[in-house]
Amino acid sequence: MLTMKNTRYLLPSMLIVGAGLAAMTWLPSLASQAPAGQAALAHEAVVLAGADDLSAAFKNVSRLLQPSVVSIQTTRSVQMNADPFMRQFFGDRGGEFQQRGGGSGVIVSADGYVLTNNHVVGDASEILVSLDNGRQLPGTVVGKDEEFDLAVVKIEAEGLKPATLGDSGQMEAGDWVVAVGSPFGLDHTVTAGIVSAVGRAGVGLSGFEDYLQTDAAINPGNSGGPLCNLRGEVIGINTAISSQTGVYNGVGFAIPSNAARNVMDSLIHGREFARGYLGILMEDLERMSEEQRPRGYDRTDGVYVREVTEGSPADAAGLQPGDIITALDGRPMKEMVQLRSAVATTLPGTTVRLEVVRDGASVTLPVSIGERPGDFARMEQQQRRQELGEYAAPGLGFKVAPLTPERARQLNAEGVQGVVVTAVERRSLAEKSGIVVGDVITQVGREEVASPEDFRGALERAELALGVRLSVYSDGSSRLVILQGE
Repeated sequence: MLTMKNTRYLLPSMLIVGAGLAAMTWLPSLASQAPAGQAALAHEAVVLAGADDLSAAFKNVSRLLQPSVVSIQTTRSVQMNADPFMRQFFGDRGGEFQQRGGGSGVIVSADGYVLTNNHVVGDASEILVSLDNGRQLPGTVVGKDEEFDLAVVKIEAEGLKPATLGDSGQMEAGDWVVAVGSPFGLDHTVTAGIVSAVGRAGVGLSGFEDYLQTDAAINPGNSGGPLCNLRGEVIGINTAISSQTGVYNGVGFAIPSNAARNVMDSLIHGREFARGYLGILMEDLERMSEEQRPRGYDRTDGVYVREVTEGSPADAAGLQPGDIITALDGRPMKEMVQLRSAVATTLPGTTVRLEVVRDGASVTLPVSIGERPGDFARMEQQQRRQELGEYAAPGLGFKVAPLTPERARQLNAEGVQGVVVTAVERRSLAEKSGIVVGDVITQVGREEVASPEDFRGALERAELALGVRLSVYSDGSSRLVILQGE
């Protein structure tokens, strides 16, 4: 039996196939009575009708979302002498200047709550929200969550049209989606594409990664705006792109609406979002050598349980060291950052089903998710850096991590040896030199680097004051970057 979702997406195909079948039974008898050109015209008419239906769906989504999507302009106060680059122009004089920025947001309540990204408004001193009717209203951040990169802004208005948050768990690769926002300040720009992947993790954007990946055009200014299905329901909050140029390159990421909804509800009610907690130390199978991997399991997707914390939800459910977690509530868990995100966005007290491989046999364990302890964030961050082997280059403003096989596939860098850039600080020496997340550093000076430890050692032997030469691989080609400190 077809579900509503399947019916909706299969319907255009069914119409075309049905028309094609009808033509197959009808056209042979017509062959002796009508020119072949008429059959071609009939087929073309069917194809055009299908295209018109799709176009109508896009227009309907655009009309539905227009009153619910806002443009956000921000002002930030930046200390002049805090940035070495600014000191070149202003010396060591004190004071500050106003930096302008912007993004998008989506109205989630009739009385003026707007959901957006934390990186759009989190440290803004002034916020101006522009509605689709041209009204501009000051906004105030009522809550933000840096780890999930979400924030809620309040504007004083009534009778607004809130968007409907859909179920991101129903989205699959290949589903049509529409992105709405203000790229480059161009209000209410609508772009279309498909879901390229679900559950995308390991892209180095944050500690909680479980993104919807899309090829719908997303550019600077789209951040915080909605990604919607063809019903006009918001199924994601556009957050980032993977690009060497800073503009659209066919790969965008959105925070799933199911995760955003839970965080948003807490922020609106003035609470810190209570993160779910399992209580395990874990490791990606793909980072383990063949000798380390459990016997009887020949795949590299899944999360290996190294330790189980005594008294934790995992312990109570019977999870054991050596278990391999392959799914949570039916959703495949390919790597630890994806599992971490899925658990963190699950409300404490919720019972989930973990699918586990133990000694070669499949086991299903019901687990009641707990609430993350107060000091767990710091502990988890340390563990995450250990797990990833992440290294922060002192004074340069960027971090690197191992180039795992999965990351190499994502970056089209299979066969390349090096370390991948996972974070770049704003206005840092690295950013000014053109280094971006996703770059693969293969050499420091004349030394080849294959791990963060190699990279650290090579940097320590280099002299930043004289300039450090980095060999950087991206998009199938290599370039040289010179980093020179003051």
